[in-house]
Amino acid sequence: PDVRATPELPTNDSADNGNHRPVTDAVVETTCDVAVHVTGLKNRTSNLYVAVFDSEKGFPKPEHSRTTTTIPVDAESVEFSLSLPDSSTTGIAIFQDLNGDGKLTKNGFGLPTEPYGFSNNARSTFGPPSFSQAAFNVDEKTSPIEITVR
Repeated sequence: PDVRATPELPTNDSADNGNHRPVTDAVVETTCDVAVHVTGLKNRTSNLYVAVFDSEKGFPKPEHSRTTTTIPVDAESVEFSLSLPDSSTTGIAIFQDLNGDGKLTKNGFGLPTEPYGFSNNARSTFGPPSFSQAAFNVDEKTSPIEITVR
């Protein structure tokens, strides 16, 4: 029979003292449920688009958001909950889609014709507010976020 030596298994390095731990690259993200209260809506059956951002990149365009949620509305105010990463800096941009086309409708001057708003009720004179104006830190005391659309 053909006999071959079996390679030795690696042993613990003396500096390791046998206290090695498995390596994992799984990140456990803890979340907080944050209540959001939106007022100033048109009293019509429609959808409210809620875009959540974790940085200024792409803010406030929904296609660049971390997540976008659609909430059905048929009253002048609505309350809902978002599960957001704990200890994160977050900004929210919302609009009420009155014509059902899935996007914020604007007039010929580029001004929105549908109700919209931002966390912190952030506003800017020209164009949308910056992410830093709308940003808030998420923790268990964050609720509720009040947003008034105009």
